[in-house]
Amino acid sequence: MNRKRWLVGRASRLEPEPLREVERLGDGRWQVRGPRPLIMLVPKAGRPLPTGDVRLELELSDVSPPGNATLLVNTGDGFTEAAPRVPLPAPRAGVVSAVVTLPRATVGVGLQPGQLGEFRLGPVRLVELSLVGAVVAHAAPQLARLLRNPRQLIVLLGRAGRLFWFRGPTGVVERLRRGTQRQFAEEGYEGWARRYATLNNEQRAHLRAQLGDLVVRPSFSILVAPGDTSGAGLRRTLDSLGRQIYPSWELCLATEATTDELRQIASDFEGASRVRWASGRDALAAANGDLVARLEAGDVLAEHALLTVAEVAGRQPTLALLYTDTDGEDAAGKLAPAFKPDFCPELLRGFDYVGRSAFLRTTLVRALGGWGTEPGAASHHALLLRYTAELPATRIGHLPFVLLRTRTEHDPSSQEAQAAVRVVQASLDDAHVAARVELGRRPRTCHVRYAVSSPLPPVSVLVPTRDRVQLLRRCLESVQRTAYRPLEVLVVDNGSRERRTHAYFRELEQDGAARVLAYPQPFNYSAMNNLAAREARGEVLCLLNNDVEAIDPGWLTEMVGLALQPGVGAVGAKLLYPNDTVQHAGTVAGLFGVAAHGYLREPREADGYLLQLQTTREVAAVTAACMVIRKDRFLEIGGLDEADLPVAFNDVDLCFKLLKAGYRNLWTPYAELYHRESASRGTDERGGDRRRFLREEAVMRKRWGALIERDPYYSPNLSLDSNTPRPAWPPRVVWPWERVP
Repeated sequence: MNRKRWLVGRASRLEPEPLREVERLGDGRWQVRGPRPLIMLVPKAGRPLPTGDVRLELELSDVSPPGNATLLVNTGDGFTEAAPRVPLPAPRAGVVSAVVTLPRATVGVGLQPGQLGEFRLGPVRLVELSLVGAVVAHAAPQLARLLRNPRQLIVLLGRAGRLFWFRGPTGVVERLRRGTQRQFAEEGYEGWARRYATLNNEQRAHLRAQLGDLVVRPSFSILVAPGDTSGAGLRRTLDSLGRQIYPSWELCLATEATTDELRQIASDFEGASRVRWASGRDALAAANGDLVARLEAGDVLAEHALLTVAEVAGRQPTLALLYTDTDGEDAAGKLAPAFKPDFCPELLRGFDYVGRSAFLRTTLVRALGGWGTEPGAASHHALLLRYTAELPATRIGHLPFVLLRTRTEHDPSSQEAQAAVRVVQASLDDAHVAARVELGRRPRTCHVRYAVSSPLPPVSVLVPTRDRVQLLRRCLESVQRTAYRPLEVLVVDNGSRERRTHAYFRELEQDGAARVLAYPQPFNYSAMNNLAAREARGEVLCLLNNDVEAIDPGWLTEMVGLALQPGVGAVGAKLLYPNDTVQHAGTVAGLFGVAAHGYLREPREADGYLLQLQTTREVAAVTAACMVIRKDRFLEIGGLDEADLPVAFNDVDLCFKLLKAGYRNLWTPYAELYHRESASRGTDERGGDRRRFLREEAVMRKRWGALIERDPYYSPNLSLDSNTPRPAWPPRVVWPWERVP
């Protein structure tokens, strides 16, 4: 590469060519003709297409209504539903300018003009950026924002320096690219919803045309208790039903507390012939639909909601429950999304995260006796718990599309909160699960304390260590304070040299407080724990780092109770830095690459997204810094991988193997410990450690590519470039209007 190219890069002019559902009208004007318009951007004179970091500049004017253009990237498989998408900013003064990254495998790029009718498209240029140019282009807007917060700027500059040492200039550029994508978050959820949850006229027409392709057409019964005596809420719900693209539905209104005004609103409704009146419990009996949903007055279904559910239900007739993502609107009109995980039975016990977005088979709901009379949302929670109790996960579908808008819920009354505890307790009693349900730490949550059989199964605590005797002493003393017994401690010594360390080992063995196992080999976290697991006498293993300190005596009882439940693999704890911020709250597959901890450095008392920091829940993986697992489960899947993953990602790999074997991994906020992360071993930033880490990272990508790409417990609508959940730009899903008929 010559000096000029290294500093400047090259520019290419691209010629727009219509590819599908768009027409060139002449004089620079274009017209969208369908819901999936695409304009090819072809380099002039056969020049090669620049790849890597490039600056895209195009003139886009006469936009009506304002649109959000997207760049599609063809990496060899064509412009398919799975093709990478790059959101583009709105035009300023008729010009779109953005720094984008095109993979090396890119063979073509296309422009989706977005929600546009007729528009004018001018010259299109791609300016290839050198490494220096890429750093400047990505960093400049981020630095401008950070200059307003000097303290954060200093912290991030320090991180950038460490990243440069660990991954080199390309690693810094990669992190800056993520920052460029995050700039779209400034539009907020409202901007995200306009781009990814709202139909335009062409998309609407496309979905209407798809009706003719549906082979199976299930019908819907929507049950609504009017509730809102002002009539405004009922009118909102009726209006959303009237806009449904899918025609096979009926509305069943409960007569309780119905006023003359509400009856008049229903009779004036354009679809009044589809309205059926019945008393609350008789409304289900009167329902004729194949699928039933229960809404509240004021709930608003997206116009493509029933069509989307019908298409999936028809394509997968064994599904008995389908639920969707939602958003909530507060009194000021501000929106907040609820991007949900795939089905999580443990989370559902702690918190009704499914809510009113559930569509259920009417016959199965009738067989269960329908909704009960519990106050507030407890009746719906109770039905979902009964309905899913005997339902395999393969019969439950999560549609990651925002198809329902609700009003922001108020905190439950004391009566409603106690009702939630009762319905969860009843579901456990019906399933013959020994547990006691209590109010959770936050409104609308429950804490399930699982009983452990008597006599308690023995637990073996496995602690690898090397010197740093003060850390180890603090750790083991906190273990001895735990309320759980019987308990054995196995310390795996990885070549400790200090006299006081060996003196402490002798003290432990003389007092019967621990057994010390020698591992005089190069550091191999996996091999050390595997050695201890083979020597362990306990039925349950607790993998524990020597830099971890328990906070309360009940932590192990909580974790063992969860680990012994049917179908549970590994159980993780809430680990905190000494300054009471979160170090570990579950591991997200694909976060920042292979996997990373969510909610890093959030305050200890934070609620988390959808109350996730205060609720026991399913996760893809948990850290072995504090992990509880049945010994037979650990041995069944072969333990930790000491051959290919001696240091990094071995706990993530273990958890992924558990998922593959059909087990669920859980994380609980009710077991809290302090973790002085890597205080004993150090970091992976030194030369040899760096190379080893990158090798282990490559092993994980090859072994678990599909799971890294799609964590079932982390919504594809959430970004993989942020420890704190926030919308992904763009989401990693194919929208209903993008599907090929």
